[in-house]
Amino acid sequence: MLVILDDGRTGLMACKPSPWDRLKARVRAGQLDGVLAGGASPEGSLALAVRAQQLAGTRARTEVARGMQRILDAAAGRRGPVPVCSDRIRPCSAELAELISRLLGPGPVSAQGVARARALVTDARGPVYHRASQTDLRSSLRAAMDAL
Repeated sequence: MLVILDDGRTGLMACKPSPWDRLKARVRAGQLDGVLAGGASPEGSLALAVRAQQLAGTRARTEVARGMQRILDAAAGRRGPVPVCSDRIRPCSAELAELISRLLGPGPVSAQGVARARALVTDARGPVYHRASQTDLRSSLRAAMDAL
């Protein structure tokens, strides 16, 4: 696996991350995902480049899509392990289904879009799980799709 980095002096260069680099990116996934979701360039650091490649891969995309499907199922009344804000999710079910479809689709996706979608699935303080969240779920779903 090669990643592309911008060294700040000579431009873009290819780099082969070590297994240790890949492990560190997984351990720091939450932090790195937040940076990528915010629009940071994956070429900015080795950790961001490795995490971006992980997010854009089939495994991460499938995990996020499965999490979104569990959210849809829970909102439809099929009990899940964690309660969701069904009244927010049901009106956005078409957007959730489209996002799932795009995550599972064959084409390439951006790490930023996957990171934004992953945040919706994993953020306990976000609009999916937390009643007091001021974040609009439909806007967040559209932003994730736009970023994909």
